[in-house]
Amino acid sequence: MSGAEGSPVQTGSGFLAAGEWAPLDGDVVEEAYSLEERTEKGEVTDEGEGEGVRGRRQARRRGGEARMAAMLGVLVAGLITAVLSSLLWWPSQRGRGALLREAWARVAHHEEPWGLPNVQEFEERMSPYVKFGKRELGAAVQKRREQDFPRSGTLGHDVLSSLGIELSDGKRSSLIGAKILLKDMQKLGSGKVERQPLEFYVKRYLGEDKSCVFVEVVELATEKVFAMRLQTLPSKVDGQHVTPELAEMMANQSTVESTVAMLEAVGETPPQRAAEERGLALAYSVATISGVAPIVRGSTRYITANVQLMERFHGNLEEVFAGANIMSMNAKVYAAQRLLTEVMLLQSASVSHNDLKLQNIYTRKDGSFYIGNFDESVRIGERRRKLQPDTASSTEGGLQTAAAEALSVAEAPVAHSQTDLWDLGVCLYKIFLNGDLPYGMKEGAPREDVIADLELRGVRSGQLLEALAQGRVPHKWADLIIGLLEPSVEQRIEAKAILEDHHDLLH
Repeated sequence: MSGAEGSPVQTGSGFLAAGEWAPLDGDVVEEAYSLEERTEKGEVTDEGEGEGVRGRRQARRRGGEARMAAMLGVLVAGLITAVLSSLLWWPSQRGRGALLREAWARVAHHEEPWGLPNVQEFEERMSPYVKFGKRELGAAVQKRREQDFPRSGTLGHDVLSSLGIELSDGKRSSLIGAKILLKDMQKLGSGKVERQPLEFYVKRYLGEDKSCVFVEVVELATEKVFAMRLQTLPSKVDGQHVTPELAEMMANQSTVESTVAMLEAVGETPPQRAAEERGLALAYSVATISGVAPIVRGSTRYITANVQLMERFHGNLEEVFAGANIMSMNAKVYAAQRLLTEVMLLQSASVSHNDLKLQNIYTRKDGSFYIGNFDESVRIGERRRKLQPDTASSTEGGLQTAAAEALSVAEAPVAHSQTDLWDLGVCLYKIFLNGDLPYGMKEGAPREDVIADLELRGVRSGQLLEALAQGRVPHKWADLIIGLLEPSVEQRIEAKAILEDHHDLLH
């Protein structure tokens, strides 16, 4: 793009300052999109190709709100008195550190021999146009505004006010601005628990999702800055009251399961290299807030004293591509190519994220981004069983054994490799079409419900061609999106087919 020397460069988002390199009007990121013509020639089909990525089934359990309903069924059945006195306090008695040490030691790392480039290699090989797109994305991230305190009525307001009151015996109205001690600090993957508490200053509110709140904290001894993730749990499920004891048990097990998923997601990469080589936002360590009860009552949810310390990111991809920004095609291609690389590396590790969305992809100020939030993640091929203690080591009688069996009666479906691929398709569609959703989907609609409805109505992904054409999506990306968003799992493209048919998007 031509212009007077020293004047700002006008890009799709208008974010780059004077003096920065930008492609000229005549520069082309990729060959022109011509799906209409190719469709007429029969070059684009609705069929997915290739063999699936088959994960190994392993016996790890998964937590979540739906799983609590099964537990509460045990309570309703009259087993509270006989069982909960010994069963619910099982994690507390053994200690979270011991639970984590044992679970982490059992993690078996897996890596498919696909020859994928890691994220660092992708960044080093980027074309000048894609590098420009990364800088534009970074400029958009730097422009975002942050608020130091959550709005009234939000989950963040409830969590921070409840913890502030609990920590100060009613003298503080918020955790923001407080000094806290974090005890039982344990680095991800390490068996060592730090017995000496560390002091942190809670500086500001960063954001929240449906069950977690993020705040910026500073370690006072080192002045290192982190994001601290605060986890909540529902106080009622299906009208049934959840006891604090049950909530504590589930909080401990949730910490075990989410951190095990993180260690599985790295494949054969050392966890400390997971961000740079695999694009993963993992917890640095887990800890417990000292001076508060293990479970704190909020106005609508329980708040656990268990926390995770992680990198302090600056927003997420949802804010970049589904907000007021209109990003250039260079920025969209950068985001699409990096995200595809990150997801394929997850597939190579035989891990299904199960909650892949732009809100869970955290951004740095340089434009790079990282997949986070592993609360729902499991091995591909693993059944997401109900939360329960290990009956082999914790049962002490027939009644308790029966209760443990009752907790595992209802079983969730097996995690499929193509679950994340559908979610990847939704993410790519939103990136290229400025936040729009395919098939007229509503934000937050359950994936299974959407797919079931589309299949019931006989909808095929070919109907997305018109929208992709109007958005001038480069044809090779449009081809991939069509394959990923096929409602029929039998027809949806699989990981090995992506390697074979879309090799150029990964190298």
